[in-house]
Amino acid sequence: LASGSADHKIGIWDLEQMRAVCFLIEHSRQVSKVSWHKLQPNVLASGSYDKAVHVTECRSDGATLKWKFDAKVEDLCWTLSPYQMMVALSNGHICCIDTRVTKTIFYDFVAHQSSVTGLSFNPLTPQVLASISEDGFLKLWNILDDAPYCLKTRNMRMGMLTCIDHCPNQPYIYSVGGHTSSVRIVDFASAEYQFLPNDTSQLSTFY
Repeated sequence: LASGSADHKIGIWDLEQMRAVCFLIEHSRQVSKVSWHKLQPNVLASGSYDKAVHVTECRSDGATLKWKFDAKVEDLCWTLSPYQMMVALSNGHICCIDTRVTKTIFYDFVAHQSSVTGLSFNPLTPQVLASISEDGFLKLWNILDDAPYCLKTRNMRMGMLTCIDHCPNQPYIYSVGGHTSSVRIVDFASAEYQFLPNDTSQLSTFY
């Protein structure tokens, strides 16, 4: 298990032994996101409010690839490509980086009017990326051929959106958390909402 913290550290945990294996000090500000590579279990991506993304090989003395951005990194996710990931920034942009080309942004686009607070990539729809924002909108993007364009836009009417995840068994179902004490599950195939009634005030993340 990997965890990121406001103390700038990334923790690597052995769940069988219930203890920390090590702590990586990769960033100078709060670590906002960590994500293991889907195919290379020792490769960890991390994003931070220091406006940087690092990709670290955890078994090779901390060998790290680095990218710098113009705004804080709010979220990131690996795509179906084993080399690429999408990065959400606090200035409303989404960027694509390629681990074969360090320090260079592959492409970027303006996705929202406010900070992009979450991304979700469902392997069942490898050309589609979902994004949420402080502006309250959930958007679906076609990222095929490295020329993104918006497929769907939905005002979730939940205030500032803070977290998103996809259904692993259905291609267009997403769960979204916001600042209005609720979770909504939206099905873009049927354009329906489902409300979860429990108190989930000001969610920051879920799985």
